[in-house]
Parts: sequence; structure tokens; C-alpha cells
Amino acid sequence: MTLDLMVANPFEYIQLRDTRCIRLLQLEPAREKSAPLRVTLKEASLDRTCLPRYEAVSYVWGPPDFNRAITCNRKTLCITPSCERILLGLRRKSRRRLLWIDSVCINQSNTNERSHQVFMMDEIYKSANRVLIWLEVSGPKISSFFKYLAYCARYCDTYEGGVLVREIQTILQFLRKLEDKFWDSYPNAHEDYMPVAQQIFRSPWFHRVWTLQEVSLAQANRVVMICDDEEISWRRILRAAAGGYPLDGVIGSEMQSAITAHCFFCRLIDWERSRVRQRIRLLLFGDTFRDASLVPVQSSFFNFSSANKIDMRLFRKHFQNVNIVLNLTRRKHCYDPRDKIFGVWGILRELGVDLSPPNYQLELETVYIGAASDVIRHDGNLDILRTVSSPRRAQTLPSWVPDWRTGWGLAPSFLDLLSPPFKQSRTRFGHSITRTRTLITKGTVLDRIQECAWPLMIDGHDPEELIQRDLWAAIAKSDPVYKILQQWFFYSQRLSTYPTGDSTQNAFERTIRQRIQSQYIPIGADERWFDMVAFDAAQMGWNSPKPRINTAEMAKDFAYGRLQPLSTRKEAEINKASDREAHEFQRTVFDHLCGKRFFTTEAGYMGVAEFSIEPDDVIALLIGQDMPAVLRRRGDAFQFIAVAYVDGMAESHTWPERVDDNDIIEII
Repeated sequence: MTLDLMVANPFEYIQLRDTRCIRLLQLEPAREKSAPLRVTLKEASLDRTCLPRYEAVSYVWGPPDFNRAITCNRKTLCITPSCERILLGLRRKSRRRLLWIDSVCINQSNTNERSHQVFMMDEIYKSANRVLIWLEVSGPKISSFFKYLAYCARYCDTYEGGVLVREIQTILQFLRKLEDKFWDSYPNAHEDYMPVAQQIFRSPWFHRVWTLQEVSLAQANRVVMICDDEEISWRRILRAAAGGYPLDGVIGSEMQSAITAHCFFCRLIDWERSRVRQRIRLLLFGDTFRDASLVPVQSSFFNFSSANKIDMRLFRKHFQNVNIVLNLTRRKHCYDPRDKIFGVWGILRELGVDLSPPNYQLELETVYIGAASDVIRHDGNLDILRTVSSPRRAQTLPSWVPDWRTGWGLAPSFLDLLSPPFKQSRTRFGHSITRTRTLITKGTVLDRIQECAWPLMIDGHDPEELIQRDLWAAIAKSDPVYKILQQWFFYSQRLSTYPTGDSTQNAFERTIRQRIQSQYIPIGADERWFDMVAFDAAQMGWNSPKPRINTAEMAKDFAYGRLQPLSTRKEAEINKASDREAHEFQRTVFDHLCGKRFFTTEAGYMGVAEFSIEPDDVIALLIGQDMPAVLRRRGDAFQFIAVAYVDGMAESHTWPERVDDNDIIEII
């Protein structure tokens, strides 16, 4: 249809009768695929018990170019090319189809209507008879791959049920046994299906913000994925992915976050007494998920066969931090950055979180400041500060407000696997935000950063590039990394004593590993890594009875490159540390420390924090935040820089008996 005709007879949206109404698209049938698209928009109320059965479509908008014409209510309606392809693909030959598709059923030019329809998005998807995930993926093996996933789902149902796990090692041993059985049944799965699996699970749909809400709020048995005229139940995909084996090496953060969001709202089996619960939380809800082999842990805790219902008591008890949901949007895409908040608003409302309703008339900064304020008010703490640091955050935002447009600068493992919360860190305090966008809290400024070492940057901030099967090859590639770690060691050696009474060597090792050894790595793996890979004992002098080394001379050697590169050391010596456990520890250390700087303080502490810290920044403990905060003075107020790991500081600090006896701290 020509543009002239489109202008001559345009479709005009009629205002909805009331705030509970939505539009449904009736797609007319056609026997020929080339026949023009004809649709009718009908109004329906979500309050009506006789709401017609409809299917809600979850898809990727693509560029927001409304340059394709269809006939709507006998007039011309302009839609996007992706919407046109979906309607052509879903059109039946002889029967009408009733759909809800946002780009057509919402008047996109009316910001008030758009805001209110987003407000009801959770109800729209929950009320749908089916949710259709439309992937623009085609290929000859899709049909057989979907059958393979169905087999994987049945496999997980057969072998996983009823396992009560108490320790992470028990889980992994169990999963390894399952893995052997699985590959005996399907030995060529990777070769046969890896290409099509990558094509499907790396498609743009898995990058969308709105994906999280659209599949999470619908019942799993009512969601289907459609690829090239082939369908598969979303529940089967979840079950197959929970098994992990069929998608090993394919599932990345995109697929993981979609699965995680859905799993988050599924009914859990009884795991109250399991001491592994807090460890699993990190694996399931971290947005830096890297190891697909750990995905099966999900299936030990989530019961996919039950109805998809949100257990409010469970959420309030175990997952009270709203950031778990909001941070799922950090690495997902949307054309309107306000949708980083609005896109999960329905999820949060379903969980009882009272955030300000979507309003597309508000500027981006206002939306983000309002969301951060709502999170602080709801959580009653300052956990949101954990997610603020990012090298690309907008400087126009207050320093305590996350920029949800950017990726999260800190790995969840760095944040969660630290020392136990210090006294009063969990105290609920009435934090307030002024009209000048200042966060007013209470706390104590304890120390000042004295020296900062070079930041640990790994190949474009991606530690996964250092993960290699051959540890020797990884070491050869990682010389710059180890040189920086050596410089960190030099700085630590300038401290003759440590405030806690422990040795500086022990404090430095704790700072490097940040207690990850006790959480993930078998006993001894960290010691082998320190001894055989990172810091040669003879070179560094740790185990030598001689007097303390001359750090100034060592610094010169470091600066002029006279220290022996690790890649030139004897391969036999390095291979002693090439066992899997030491490798896993190296992998975890690089992941945790990427983008961090080592620092020492005036009081003699050492720690690590995001690379934007500078000498003279202060270290403060804030009420409601269980990690030390790095602040920068701005007149009488402070700018928040980053959270930090400071070895032994929180445990050594004695808090005033009353919250009111702490200092007032203003963060701008």
C-alpha cells in the first residue's frame, strides 16, 4: 500500500472507555500467505468475567519504524516490519485469531495511555490464554532440536526428583552422575544441535527487558516458543535448561536472566533447612553467570511441574532486596531507557513492592531517581549502593542512584561473598531524600585512602577470556595481570603491622580471595594457586626468614620490567598447579578482581574497590549498608564512589549504642 493511500485513509485510535480496558487484535484468516493483512481492534475489559480467550505475543520490536501498512477496521494502520512478519506468521488459513500485541493494541503516540497500559501489563499477560514467544529464527534442524529439548525435559523430570541436598559438593557429585547417564543416551548432542541452539538462545529476544515480565507472569504451561512454524512449551525449555547438559556452552547471561526471572516466580520445594541456600542464591540470581555446568542447581530447588504462582512469604523471607529484580535489566536492551524500570514494574507490583507507576511524561533522570528512592524506602537499607558503580554511568545522576542503562560494574560474587555484616548494618533507618536530590543517612567516617595501586584490567574487562583449559597458556597470556597483582603485593608490604593483629601476608591473601575459598573452592586450592602461579615464594620472599624486602627497590624492578615474567618460569613448575581446583580458584579471583584497585589506608588497612577510587577518598560505614563505602568530599557533603572490601575494618569497629549517636552523612 502506498504512503499516499496510507495518509488518505488513516486509522485513528479511539480513547478507551475506562482505565480497565484494553484492545485486542482480531486477525482475519487467509488461505494465501501473500494475501494482505486484515485486522480488527476490539475493546475488552480486564474486569469482565467473560474476557475473551486471547494470546499475548512476546517479541522483539526491532527499529521503531511504523512504515508497513495493514487494513485495520477498514482503514489503514501503520505497523513495524517485525510486527508485520509476526502477523503473517500467526495468521491461520480458516479461523480468526485473537491477539494482544503491544505495538498495535496500545496507542504509542498517546503517552498517558501508554503509561497506563504498561501499568496493567502484568494483568494482561497473566490473563492471556497463551503467551507466544516469537523468535525470528529459521533452519532445517529446529524441529529435531525441539524434540531433543523435550527429551531433555523428560530426562530431568526422571532423574532429579526428591533429592535433598545440604552442601554444594553433594549437588555437584549428584549432577556429575546425571551427566554420565545423559550423554550415554544422547552422545552426539553437541555436534548435532550446538549451531541451532546458539542461533535460538542468542537471538535478540533473550536480550529484551520486557522478556522478563512477559514470561515470568504467565503460567509456564501456557507459554510457547515459536520458531519457523515449530512450537515448543516454555516449560520444556526451562526443564531442559535446568538440566544444563543440552545447552552447556550455549546458555549465557541473556538466556540465564530470562530463565532466572521465570524460576524466581515458580513454587519452590522445601529447602528451608538447607545450608546451601545462600550459596545457591548467588548462582541463580547473579547477572555475571558464567558456568553453564552449574545451571542444573536450579532444578534441585525449583518445581516446574507445579502451578506458576508467586509465593509472597518466600519472597519476603529470602529475597527481600528489590535489586535482585531491577538488576536483571542492566544488561538487557530497550529503545527507551526508562523501560529498564517500567519493564519490570509489573513483576515488582506482583511481589508487593510499591514503586511509582510508569509515567512516560517523566524525564529519564526523574524516573531513575524515583526508582532508587522507592527501593531505599521499600528495603529500609542502602543495598542499592552496591549496584551504583559503573564506568559508563551518567554524571548528571546523583552519585547514589544507579544508572540502569549501563552494565553492573561489580560481580555479585564480589558483593555477596564477603565477611559477615557488621553490627547495625541491618538496622532499618529512615533514610531521606531531599528535593535537592541529596540522600541523608547516618554513619561514621573511619579512615582515608592513602595509596592506590594500578587497576586490574583484563582484556576489555572480560575475565572470561582468561579461562582456558590449559593453565600454562592462560598464564602466558596473563603476564600483565600478574604484574599488577605483584604491584598490589608491594603496596601491602609497606604495612609493617596490621590493625587486627594478624600478619600483613594473611590480610593480603584474604583481600585477594575475599573469602571465596570457603564458599566455592575446595580447601587448599587457593594456597596452591598463590604458591605456584601468582607469587613465586623465592621471588617474593614470603617464606624467607630474611629481613623484610626493600619495597622501593622492588618497585623499581617492577617499573623497569626486571621481574621475571611468569610465562618464562619452568613449565613443569607451573603444571603442578594445573589441577582443576586451582584453575577454578584462578578463574574466580580474576572474575572478582577485574576492574578493581588495591588500596591501603592511613590507619593501616588494605582493601579493594572499583577503579574510580583515589587517594584521599574516605572510608565510611553507613547504617543499613553492610559493606564499607568509599566517599569523596564535596564541601559539607559527600559523593558516593563505590563499595569496598576492607579487610578487618567492619569487624574491628565499635558502633555507638544508639543509631542517633552516629553522624549525619549527606550524599549528593
